[in-house]
Order: sequence, then structure tokens, then C-alpha cells
Amino acid sequence: GGGSKAALDKLKKGLEDKNDSIAELENKLQEFRVKEEEWIVTSDELQIAQHELAEARKEVAKVEQIREQREKVTQERNFYKSNMDTIEAKLTEEIQKSTKLQAQCDRAE
Repeated sequence: GGGSKAALDKLKKGLEDKNDSIAELENKLQEFRVKEEEWIVTSDELQIAQHELAEARKEVAKVEQIREQREKVTQERNFYKSNMDTIEAKLTEEIQKSTKLQAQCDRAE
């Protein structure tokens, strides 16, 4: 049975090769599982970061809003201040006129 020995060796060799390639595939699969874990972690971190970014953008928007309001208030204040200055100047003028008239009246009496 020399022929059957050769056939058996060939089968054994084939089986070894198969087992090697199975082991190789299992290693690859394990590597992918590790990678997948890393991707899941990275993906979670990314989601957290995106959420934080969205929150930060909201804060920035709030700050912008406050800045705009302050700008508006400053403009209004400046407007009223310049109006008040004008009114005060007019008032002073009117008081002076009134004082002059009063003096004229006093003299006339």
C-alpha cells in the first residue's frame, strides 16, 4: 500500500494547510474585532465631541446675542445722551433769556 501512504500524506498536508489558513483567518478576525472596538470608542468620543461642540456653539450664539444687545443699548444711550445735551443747552439758553426778560421787567417797574 505505498500509494495509499502518499495519498494519506497528501490529505494530511492539505489538512495542515487548511488549519493554517483557518488560524490565519481567526487572527485576522481577532484583529478586526480589536479595531472594531477602537472604532466604537472613537465613534462614541466623536459623538461626545460633537455634542460638546454644539453646546459651545450655543454659548457662542448667546455671547453674540448679548454683544448685540449691549451694542443696541450703547447706541440708545448715546442717542439719548446727545438729545439730553441738546435739551440741557436749550434749557440753559431759555433760562438765560428768561433771566434777561426778568431783569428788563424789573427795570421797567
